Amino acid sequence: MVLHHPPGIGSPAADPARDPGPRPRAGRDLHRHRRRVRREGPQGALTAQRDRWEAFCEDRDLAPGQVALAWLLHRPGVLGPIIGPRTIEQLDSAIEAVDIALSEDDLAALDEILPGPGGPAPEAYAW
Repeated sequence: MVLHHPPGIGSPAADPARDPGPRPRAGRDLHRHRRRVRREGPQGALTAQRDRWEAFCEDRDLAPGQVALAWLLHRPGVLGPIIGPRTIEQLDSAIEAVDIALSEDDLAALDEILPGPGGPAPEAYAW
């Protein structure tokens, strides 16, 4: 559920003229900052997918990391996701995700927005 953004592609690092200045350090402010910075970029179809993901999170007033952790906790066989917070705010956000209840409609919407590779695990995820 974590969308990767390759360094230098559609980011201020690729074009210093697009650098919007100081960046927030964590939470929803950082998420909104990144969305604004990457709104227009050479990421093709991923841009629409990312926008749908971000809209899903914003509609529920949740940070993307919280939704990703809540989604993991709703998956059968997941006993506990591994987190790596760097700040107390990130840790607090992750702890809040435990109490997020995603409806069946939410889970279906997430599967539509971010479909897996298809097929049964673990074969579908093997390289």
